[in-house]
Amino acid sequence: MTLDQELASKLLHAAAQETNPVPLLAFALHRIWQKLERRKITADAIEALGGTLKNAMPLYANSIIDRMDTAEQETARRLLCSLVSFEGLAAEAWAKRSICRDDLAPELWAMAERLSGMGAERDARLVVIGADATGRQIVDLAHDGLIRAWQRLSDWINEARGLAASRSAVEKRRSEWKAKPDDERLLPSGYELEDGKRLLALKPGDPVQIREEVREFIQRSIDIRTKEARLRELKDREIALTRREAISSASRQLLRVEDAARKLCEAVLDKLGFDYAAVQLVDKGERTIGTIHGQGQQGDWFGIASHPLDIEGDDPSLFDIQAHVAAKPPRIEVIAGYDNRFDQFIFRKFGHQEHVRAFVPIVLAGDSEKPLGWNWREIAKREQRPDYRRAWEAEGAGRLGEYEIIGTVEAGFTSRKCEIACGQVVKLAELAHLHAPSLWDSSLEHVFQAVVDAAATVLKPAGAYLGFAFNTKRKRFEYERRFGDQCALGSSGFAATASRKPGTEDRRLQQSELTLLPSDREGADADAYNRMFPDARAAGLHAEALVPIKVSDPDREAPPIARGILHLVFTEEITFSKYDEEYLRSLATRAEEAISLATAIGKARMFARGLRNLHHVASALAQYADQQKILDEIAGYAMNMFAADLVTVFECDQGVFCGTGLAGRFKDRARAKPKSVDPGSAPFDLVNVYRKSQYDYKAHASGAVGASGVPNFVAREGIMSVAGIILRTSAETVGAIFLNYRRAHSLSDEERDLAEALASTAAIAIRNKRMMAVAAAGTLAPRSAPPSPAAAGNSEAAGR
Repeated sequence: MTLDQELASKLLHAAAQETNPVPLLAFALHRIWQKLERRKITADAIEALGGTLKNAMPLYANSIIDRMDTAEQETARRLLCSLVSFEGLAAEAWAKRSICRDDLAPELWAMAERLSGMGAERDARLVVIGADATGRQIVDLAHDGLIRAWQRLSDWINEARGLAASRSAVEKRRSEWKAKPDDERLLPSGYELEDGKRLLALKPGDPVQIREEVREFIQRSIDIRTKEARLRELKDREIALTRREAISSASRQLLRVEDAARKLCEAVLDKLGFDYAAVQLVDKGERTIGTIHGQGQQGDWFGIASHPLDIEGDDPSLFDIQAHVAAKPPRIEVIAGYDNRFDQFIFRKFGHQEHVRAFVPIVLAGDSEKPLGWNWREIAKREQRPDYRRAWEAEGAGRLGEYEIIGTVEAGFTSRKCEIACGQVVKLAELAHLHAPSLWDSSLEHVFQAVVDAAATVLKPAGAYLGFAFNTKRKRFEYERRFGDQCALGSSGFAATASRKPGTEDRRLQQSELTLLPSDREGADADAYNRMFPDARAAGLHAEALVPIKVSDPDREAPPIARGILHLVFTEEITFSKYDEEYLRSLATRAEEAISLATAIGKARMFARGLRNLHHVASALAQYADQQKILDEIAGYAMNMFAADLVTVFECDQGVFCGTGLAGRFKDRARAKPKSVDPGSAPFDLVNVYRKSQYDYKAHASGAVGASGVPNFVAREGIMSVAGIILRTSAETVGAIFLNYRRAHSLSDEERDLAEALASTAAIAIRNKRMMAVAAAGTLAPRSAPPSPAAAGNSEAAGR
């Protein structure tokens, strides 16, 4: 036999790097000898052993263990660990020990024979079997180097060392408990109890064993902690049921909003002596403010009006008085006679010229049982007798603390002889503040807060956020409720209003299905959370729940779409269970049911307002002989029925346009009425080309410029959405109504039905007046000749 000199150099160099090289070198030479061919050991021999002296032993040992199934590997682990002594030694210290056959379970001795090469695997040499001085069979580790060089065995030993430490901790806990056996707080719980369960799972022959009294102590702890957990679960479920009932109760409160508004009006009349009072509430979803209830003298106009909240560019000439008072900072006003912010149609129609009125915000702030106590600074005073106006603003609005304006109260006298002093207006504001909680309790926002509270109470997140009805123009949810201040959507961490990069909060908002990260469901991807939201860990988050709130449209056969989200964040490690998932789904369902109820209530209120307006239209049109007044009347009622910013009504007779009615706050009212309606203009095309109502009128909203080069009606007035409704009787088309919005708005099916009802009523009135006029004149000739094609484009296309 010859030994390659290069191999000898490699072996000696590798041995010099080890603190105890003899076992490793002996093992490597033994393995090289086993693979010897042609009685020559070459330099390549060490490559077959793993490339280095240190790799030879673990490569060999792993090759033997990896051929076993899981149960066999577990038996091998128990045997090999029992051949190492570590108890009573310093950390990382160990010592080999021999075990007699009589002290091993049969399956462990069988494994010993297999690992010693006595079985089918003749090349296995991890243990050796011999005899002690008395002749008894014993088993021992084949090589000292196995413990240091073989990582798998080191891991097994460290695991056993951990079990031994756990046993010591449990035994210490048992000693403490024995001194006070009635104190169940001394029994293991949490991680200690989990360690105890691992100790109970030990089998005879394992390297770590526990005494029977320790086993009984652990089992007693498990029984008591299990009972406590069941009681907690029952309590949590009871709390969950209570919280769900709180949501249902808040939902039922939606039906009582008019009752709450009525009580406020009664208090205003009884305590402050006004002739009449009306309550207007903000509809965040529609971005409007409308009258909910009113009572007192001359109340025919109650429930008719609804106006937009948003004013383009804060142009003061476009403000509605209710929207202005509902805006921040808080303001109170007294007005006698006319003001540019009044609804001109209602002011004129219901004879408010002699009225003196106070307008105050309904402020939800702090403890409603305590007065606001704000100082009011006068900001406007105009006296042009008999008209006058005074206005006050809350001083130091930035220091007023958290508050929200949820609506307005209008109260007044029908005679100018009744003065309204500042003190009386302040009392009115305080009274509105006193009733604000009952009005808020009847709102959808109250339901959303109940949902957030229910999630926070049961699941105990660091932060919770519910957002609903996202406004793309304002880049925020209109409804927002929160719990805690830890990075939830809408807070400083993941603000829905912030312009962060896509993939952070944007991705959270895009979740259309319930998402729990991380989840304990079978097959769940443990790293999915980090991949989906890489910013979470940096924000100190360990788990999140994203629960979409979906809304169905009962008028359309389409799947529900997500219009809101419930977002929970956790700063501690948590894994969501199936029960957590079911609970969150139930909260979303209750929120969705409340939204459906609120939508139904809103539709009922809209129908009621529409019916009031239709009633007024029918009765008013019957008494007017002036055709221009009829058109203006139709426009005024239509504006309030549909909360439109501007309404234009066009009359036509046998295809010839012969009159225009207007309602709303125009930037340039003088140019709103065209001298003629020519082919290519919106009214002409609606009546003569489309010949049916257009509820998303693209031609009208095209933003084109008139032939004269002057910006058209849409660009000039800042119109974003338009609906064009034809006025038609069974016999002929008599005109068209255009509902113009300075905000994105699409009429619902119910609004379209009301629009058609209004159009029918108005068309009949126009037709009847026309027939009466024609009969009186004794002629059936049209009012004017149709325009020639050459006239097209010579005037601005009105309504485009």
